[in-house]
Amino acid sequence: MFQLPAQPYEVAEKIRDPEEVRAFYRAVGMKPLTYFCPTGKQAEYIQKVGVCAEDSTIPVVVFTAANGVGKTVTTVQILLNIIYGAQNGWFDYPIFHRFSYPKLAWYCSTGEALRDKIVPLIDLYAIQGTFTSGKEGKTYTSIFTFTNGWRISLKTYDQDVETYESADVGVIILDEPAPQPIWNAVKSRRRLGCLTLIPMTPLFTPPYLYDEVKKACDSHTPGYYPVEADVYSACRKRGIRGYLNEKTVDEWVRGCDPEERDARVYGRFAYFSQVIYPGLDRSVHYVEPSAYPIPPYSIVKQVVDPHDSRPPACIFAALCPNGRIIIFDETPERNDIHFWEFRTPTTIRDDIISWNDVIRRNAGVFRDKKIIRIMDRHFGWQLRGKRTFAEMYSDEARNLGIRIDFEKSYQAEGGEEKEVMFGHKQVRKALLPLDDGRPGLVIWKNCVHTWEGLTHYVRKKEITKSAAEKPVFSGRIIDKYRDFPDVVRYLVCDEITAHVPAPAKTLYDKRMAFVTKVKNEGDEYYD
Repeated sequence: MFQLPAQPYEVAEKIRDPEEVRAFYRAVGMKPLTYFCPTGKQAEYIQKVGVCAEDSTIPVVVFTAANGVGKTVTTVQILLNIIYGAQNGWFDYPIFHRFSYPKLAWYCSTGEALRDKIVPLIDLYAIQGTFTSGKEGKTYTSIFTFTNGWRISLKTYDQDVETYESADVGVIILDEPAPQPIWNAVKSRRRLGCLTLIPMTPLFTPPYLYDEVKKACDSHTPGYYPVEADVYSACRKRGIRGYLNEKTVDEWVRGCDPEERDARVYGRFAYFSQVIYPGLDRSVHYVEPSAYPIPPYSIVKQVVDPHDSRPPACIFAALCPNGRIIIFDETPERNDIHFWEFRTPTTIRDDIISWNDVIRRNAGVFRDKKIIRIMDRHFGWQLRGKRTFAEMYSDEARNLGIRIDFEKSYQAEGGEEKEVMFGHKQVRKALLPLDDGRPGLVIWKNCVHTWEGLTHYVRKKEITKSAAEKPVFSGRIIDKYRDFPDVVRYLVCDEITAHVPAPAKTLYDKRMAFVTKVKNEGDEYYD
């Protein structure tokens, strides 16, 4: 039976001889795996990894942790205890004695985190003489090869998605959430069994992680294991086997940005507690195109919110005769980064060309249809010199041999604030089921920016008077996520509707209508 190590400082405090204290710390430095002692929450993380393979061959363990609680240190310890086998009593679980998946680990993070934190930790904790490392043409160490057959490959999130293909991996570590294309790619690497670890401070959470992983954890779906740790769990006074000074913790918490406190202090998902559209459901409103084909007699609308500092937010939607709205395409087409992370504007000419690309790839939808084009009436009609944005788009389109005329987005009485509130109400109504039992507003799954915008669309947290109080929410909306929700609002509030035209009347229909009219007027000839 393994002995359970204690925190080194707790052992050192019991040793009276200074030379023995120095000798003890030298021993700790020589064998960091043997002497590693987790806090209570770190031990819970290890325990979840220890038992996760009992009911799944592709378990996912999510460690949402505050800053400073040792999530990366513990993750590296877990990985090395898998590679070497259990090195102390805290890892005395079957998975650390008999790991049955492929002996390849992918450690995925940003280039800076790999270079400055993760590589030094692996170098520090791995047993000297049991591994070699190399850069493989990169600027940082990117591969560790162990004498027992294990390999650790370090991968950055800015690598092409193709580099995450064609391998069978036994351990995948996503240090902070990966972009969705990479997440989709790594899931297919688990076909021979794989442990996935996601240690993160959940400040800016990709919607897929909330919609897919967090909901699976919350609903106790087999194979998903959540652990949540606040900063107090690493505190000497208030935590279990903690190591942080309590005064330092309290001072740091007081200085933490209130908007980020849930994530940085408590390890909670920060941005899904006050969504503007709580009725939005991925399984209902984010749909495969084949499930919601665009019916005949639909009206096509393009809605645009222009920008000075990044591409315009633009959606294309079909308004169906039964009142359903189908958002079927969007620009910018590039969706490997969040829309709010775009830093370079496009030219008006480039925008128009990209819109024509949408028309070409949806030729069947646009055939024989007039496009109703709507632009934000506030920004779109601001003057740039002697012309508005809307006029600049029309003029440039004319130079390209295309006709583009924009209408102003809706207006409501009571100023812009009342206008936004009215729009929110209309969008919430549009999300409800129609008479056929299916939602009135759906979004095709190729419209990533639209979906991300709507799922990140939240109210701003206000400062509380004391740390004991729960955060409150104001009516103010976090601006950075509102671009695509704004264009959805303009779309839903536009008053133009679609309908199926009545069948053409025959000569008989026309004569009978005339007879009915004369009778109704009381002409005695028909009495």
